[in-house]
Amino acid sequence: MEFYFWKASDGKLPVKEFIRREIDKQNAGKFWQRLEFFRELSISSMWREQHLGHYDHELDYLRIILKGVYCRIFCIVEGQKCILFHAFIKKGNKIPAKEAKIAKERVRIYKSR
Repeated sequence: MEFYFWKASDGKLPVKEFIRREIDKQNAGKFWQRLEFFRELSISSMWREQHLGHYDHELDYLRIILKGVYCRIFCIVEGQKCILFHAFIKKGNKIPAKEAKIAKERVRIYKSR
């Protein structure tokens, strides 16, 4: 699976900015290692091993756990390509609707280009 970071019209990469801003240096390295590990897996094994989950008919998400920090990255999967739109630290049992709203807006922009 190949990962692509969604790029905003201002040139920013929100998921990469999240990693720089929210993940400490030690865990940031592990974050990138995790993505490298995911690259080696097929889509079906990502679903089976629950690294990838469905949010709704529009969005999927990656699960990444780093020393008690639960990260979710909203994405869409197109074949063997996974486009990363929005990341956040999950603090409760449910994914906050405001986080999904941000991701859905970015997906809408992506699909309209």
